[in-house]
Amino acid sequence: MDPIATLPSGCFSGSPSRARSIAGLTLTELSYSAGTEIPAHAHELPYFSLVLRGSYSERFGHLVRETQALDIIFHPAGEPQSQVFHPGGARCLAIELGPPFIARFGDYLRLLEGRGGFVTGHPASLVAAVHEEFRSRDEVSSLAIEAAALELIVAAVRDRRTLEDRQVPSWIATVEQLLRERFTEHLTLNDISAFVGVHPALVARSFRKFRGMSIAHFLRQQRIEFAWRRLAKTDLPLSQIALEAGFCDQSHFSRVFKKITGMRPNQFQARTRIS
Repeated sequence: MDPIATLPSGCFSGSPSRARSIAGLTLTELSYSAGTEIPAHAHELPYFSLVLRGSYSERFGHLVRETQALDIIFHPAGEPQSQVFHPGGARCLAIELGPPFIARFGDYLRLLEGRGGFVTGHPASLVAAVHEEFRSRDEVSSLAIEAAALELIVAAVRDRRTLEDRQVPSWIATVEQLLRERFTEHLTLNDISAFVGVHPALVARSFRKFRGMSIAHFLRQQRIEFAWRRLAKTDLPLSQIALEAGFCDQSHFSRVFKKITGMRPNQFQARTRIS
């Protein structure tokens, strides 16, 4: 088998629209046309890919992951990967971790080597915040971007530690899956407790301990992530998206959306259109 190509720093297969270098980081916004197929390759440096809009299938090793708007994926240096972009194409923000950054935080990055994949449990605001600061040119945007990159690493490391922690009760994952699948329903703590057969107080306390947030916050996050993707893919009225996401009305939806993402739904929709 022929060796795969390794792309040097700052080199990506998409069409770049803008780029910035900050504190040992290289950020590149990339667009991909529908149906684009990128053959197997690797990258010289590790990087995070933030999916701003669209979706694609990505093969790494013998596995395939399906990505969509709002996903954050960590790619270790040298990880073989290939992509096929779905109808509608995609827009992504790549955050490449350069040698100066690795020299400072390499001990944490080593915890992620060989374990590339989705960064889960992150607030929807993280993608919005990074992209907003990337587009901003004020005097503090560089500091904000560096801080956001560190937050991405913290989230990724915590993901791996959680997966490896044998003391996490197995039913925590069941609760999380229930909330992901039925986030539009008005679930009560008693409903969740009965589903997993664990006392409500223990469910609430343990979920916060092992997931770093309350059940209610996690449920709101699922609703906002669903709405985020609908806003990025459709031109449906906000009132309809609010109802589909499980909110009682548009005003409640808008308040929660702004609280979590830092912007109103119509602002987000305007900023995620592929140019």
